[in-house]
Amino acid sequence: GRPVKCTPTQTEATCRFCQAKVATQFIQEYKEVILAVKQMIDADTIPLDGPQECLELMTGVVYPYSTVYVKCLELAVDDYIFQNNLKLAVDACHSLLKTCRRFARHSSACVKLIVRTARIHEELGDWDTAAELMKQAQVEAYLESSLLEDVMRKTKEFNYRRQNS
Repeated sequence: GRPVKCTPTQTEATCRFCQAKVATQFIQEYKEVILAVKQMIDADTIPLDGPQECLELMTGVVYPYSTVYVKCLELAVDDYIFQNNLKLAVDACHSLLKTCRRFARHSSACVKLIVRTARIHEELGDWDTAAELMKQAQVEAYLESSLLEDVMRKTKEFNYRRQNS
């Protein structure tokens, strides 16, 4: 089993998936990983490749819907873009989208993430996926008129760039 969430003072946990009791050393490892990642996130300057290293550290230990994991993914997207590694940036965006759609569907944050992901696909030359994502952004923004207006403007800009590429 693995802990999905564990408080700093908790000494026992049960896996939410298999209901097995989690070993004490695994709980300790979980706490240490969370502490190390939070220190990186709270640092004044995020080290290059820091978010990616933290994601690797959390894999298999921290549940992917943990707020710490999600924040680290957000930082990784920015870091990948900064390094001009758009393929890894778009992969991290899709991981974030899974979480966003599960917990914040139709929110402004979800729509903005979809548009950002589409823009990265566009930069990679994957126009079809970008177009599909822009359609999804319109559907997600449908209930909020100002957000929908912004998405429609960005869709129009996207279509213009696509037509002239």
